[in-house]
Amino acid sequence: MTYLQELQELVALHARAQNMDMGRCRKILARINSVDQLGEGGWGNEWQCEGDSDVAAGKFESAFQYYNLARFPYPVNQDMYASHEKCVTTFMSWATKKGLDLKRLSIHIDSVDIPFYFSSAGKNKPLLLVMGGIVSIKEQWQAFLWAAKKLGVSVLVAEMPGVGENKLVYDRSAYDFISELIDAVQDEADVSHTHVVAMSFSGNLALRQAMDDSRIRAITTVGAPVHQFFTDAQWWQQVPLTTKRTLAYLCKVDEREVFAYISRFAIEGEELAALKIPVYYVRSVNDEIIPPGEKAMLVNNVASLSLREYQDVHGSPNHMSDLQKYVPFTVLKEAGTNKVAQTMLNFLLALGGMKRAVGV
Repeated sequence: MTYLQELQELVALHARAQNMDMGRCRKILARINSVDQLGEGGWGNEWQCEGDSDVAAGKFESAFQYYNLARFPYPVNQDMYASHEKCVTTFMSWATKKGLDLKRLSIHIDSVDIPFYFSSAGKNKPLLLVMGGIVSIKEQWQAFLWAAKKLGVSVLVAEMPGVGENKLVYDRSAYDFISELIDAVQDEADVSHTHVVAMSFSGNLALRQAMDDSRIRAITTVGAPVHQFFTDAQWWQQVPLTTKRTLAYLCKVDEREVFAYISRFAIEGEELAALKIPVYYVRSVNDEIIPPGEKAMLVNNVASLSLREYQDVHGSPNHMSDLQKYVPFTVLKEAGTNKVAQTMLNFLLALGGMKRAVGV
């Protein structure tokens, strides 16, 4: 499989997870000849044209989704960088037009400006910090911002180092920026009760930082690498090219040096054992990125682990309906808010489990 073919399969999963028009996405993918190419037939240009078309039609929400996919998984040329800028500006235009209660704030580390979005439910409400993985930007997780008051938490949505507008290098020092994000809203939320929802590789950052920051009281993650991914050279051989190239981009190292570089992110068993907070971990049984041995590492070492498994690939995109119930359920449970919604979500999750068990 070529890199372009792999990327086409991966982006289709992301588009489906965002409830995008799959027929339209397939037509766009059919027009693409190259990832790097500028102009007609190039990845960035073809997705960007759809975004431009939707902006002209006043469809800002779908427009920033297409712009997001135009820069996916990370920008490599002028069309892709321009698409990312359009994604951010269109998202803000959409939010303003909708009258949504949203602040665009930033922190500064080593002269690097790191923007993030924040929606307050009140100064006495717990903080929910949300981050995607190595290919997803903060605009993709906007649903959490609009749900802040329903969840009874203040919501901060940010990006991993190297992703989107976060220009930090993804290295061992990157863990600390999570605490600096929390510091930035300490006067606008009860940050002493912070729940981190962190997808994939950002889950690794959250697990590690929770060992040093007692304000992090719970973590929900989907497909986070913990130890084996960073240390198993044999498994590394089968990791998708998209993952390898994106990590090289985020870490600012040559693709041939990535595996040696990322060993610094491996979390040891004794470190996990010191973690006493609830960890909600969603595992995909057929994960093509995260090795199966991570399950034993978690089960054997995390004291308060809730493990949920799906017969799916990385991120469980084919079980999005369940994830859209499970993640809010964990947030409500830890925040101790909206008991009625908690009960309803728990019931629906149990019902979904029974249906899968009998093949309905």
